[in-house]
Amino acid sequence: KYPAVQEKVAEEVREATSTKTVSSCTEFVLSVTDEAMEKMNYLHATLTETLRLYPAVPVVRLTLKIKGVSDV
Repeated sequence: KYPAVQEKVAEEVREATSTKTVSSCTEFVLSVTDEAMEKMNYLHATLTETLRLYPAVPVVRLTLKIKGVSDV
């Protein structure tokens, strides 16, 4: 839906993991270290915003009014 954001995230991941080309999933997984994850600020912001817009668990607010109890 947002190709510019997707490309920016992909570039950040490539830079943080120091990988330009990856020949296997295993090679990529091994390149994602704690140090690399700490460098991925844009990825973190993107995931946080995505979860804000589309929560993993639907949020349902119910309001219960009890007779004789005032709102605080």
